[in-house]
Amino acid sequence: MRGVRFETFNTYGPNLWNVLKKLPVEKYLWKVSQLDFFIAGKGEKRPVLGKSVPITAQEFAQAEQKAIESGCRPLNDKEDDYTVYSYEALREFLNNNDLYLIAGKFEAYVKKEDFRQLNCYADFMDSGCEMTVFVIDAIYVDVYCKSKIMTENIRSAAKAENNGHIEDITDLDDCILDFHV
Repeated sequence: MRGVRFETFNTYGPNLWNVLKKLPVEKYLWKVSQLDFFIAGKGEKRPVLGKSVPITAQEFAQAEQKAIESGCRPLNDKEDDYTVYSYEALREFLNNNDLYLIAGKFEAYVKKEDFRQLNCYADFMDSGCEMTVFVIDAIYVDVYCKSKIMTENIRSAAKAENNGHIEDITDLDDCILDFHV
């Protein structure tokens, strides 16, 4: 077993943190890359998520500009562009009711000296990285762990937080061929 896959909620809020906080993750430094997210602006009405509403090109351009002005961050898709988060910084970032996490790669290391580029599962297994979390399209979460106990804990935490479609990631059904979002 390589890890656990589940679907989280398509809403603003600390959805990923609600799972991670139930795990012993405070010992890790977090290498975070390929991050894409929104932070709702103060006093801004949040959009209704989960509904497809047709809009004109002009309305889209206006919505895009408003999102940028209220804290939209551009997609960081370069592997060598990453930010190092301590446990406290990661908690502060993810434990946010105004956060809408769209995509990201979160790698847990015990020591910064162990950081390296992970391109595939074999790289992960040969590295000092203990856990890699992928968030894809805001709702899909894949968590790869070296520890079977941690994998079981993630499954339990995802279930306790009422996440859906919880399943194991195995050698036979691993759909992430390269470790990029």
